[in-house]
Amino acid sequence: MVNICEQDLIHITVDVQDIVKMVLVKDFDYFVDRPQFFAFDDYDRTVGPDKYFANMLSFLEGDRWKEMRSTMSPIFTSGKLKGMNPAMNKIADELVAFLKQYAESGKEFDTKDVMSRLTLDVIAECGFGVKANGIAEENGTFRQMGRNLISSIM
Repeated sequence: MVNICEQDLIHITVDVQDIVKMVLVKDFDYFVDRPQFFAFDDYDRTVGPDKYFANMLSFLEGDRWKEMRSTMSPIFTSGKLKGMNPAMNKIADELVAFLKQYAESGKEFDTKDVMSRLTLDVIAECGFGVKANGIAEENGTFRQMGRNLISSIM
């Protein structure tokens, strides 16, 4: 274990796997307020394009963090994640097949675009039970709806 002091903060680095698991999983609710890398203290978390970023679980503090954590935890149980695994593997296989055509032809592709398609497919399948076909269809319905949602927010 290594302790690093920085002004009035003490950072603890743990290199034992069981202790790390205990801190990040079992006793996670004891570690509510983590150091903030962005100044959200005086920031109105309900307006502007950063309102979603400011309200992410990793940036919330105190009771707001505990409430959000208790809401999100049941979604990501080990059983539910294991249930999502076959769908994610199938989508990963689709991605490999998609990328194979670029590898064979030597054509370039937009990595950000392809990874956003992958992300959308995984969210659609695991979160909504919808087959989005975002990897195969460049302008699929689900992707267009996602774009419309994001543009209306920003």
